[in-house]
Amino acid sequence: MIQTLESLPTLSNIQSAEPWFIGAFFYERGRRMTTTYRIADNFTETPGGRFKAHGNFSGEEFREEVLRGLLSRVIADGDKLVVVLDGAAGYGSSFLEEAFGGLIRRRLFNHEQLKRHLELKAEEPLYEMYRLSANRYMERARPAN
Repeated sequence: MIQTLESLPTLSNIQSAEPWFIGAFFYERGRRMTTTYRIADNFTETPGGRFKAHGNFSGEEFREEVLRGLLSRVIADGDKLVVVLDGAAGYGSSFLEEAFGGLIRRRLFNHEQLKRHLELKAEEPLYEMYRLSANRYMERARPAN
């Protein structure tokens, strides 16, 4: 099941001063908060191709249905989003470029916003190459005319 922006808990639902862990999200009142999203747990273990037309779980679908909303929320709140790449069967370059580079190309966010509010994480060495590739796609991306 894909976890979308509408299914996320809101900060107003959290009343305690203690840290809370809800699904894939960690909140701590009184400090800059970090939202952690695990692609394999919350989107798919088998990422697809570039576009929705290429099949399920595409980079375009991830960007539009998940990443865009999460980033909008953390940027508005001055918080940070950590996307954990571990656990998936692997990532094609087309998925990574469309999902992450597409944030810039489609003029959804700028480089400064992504540097301040988005972190890609590889907990296992196997996923480090995907993290480096996705970061490179974001760095090299230019807004479309």
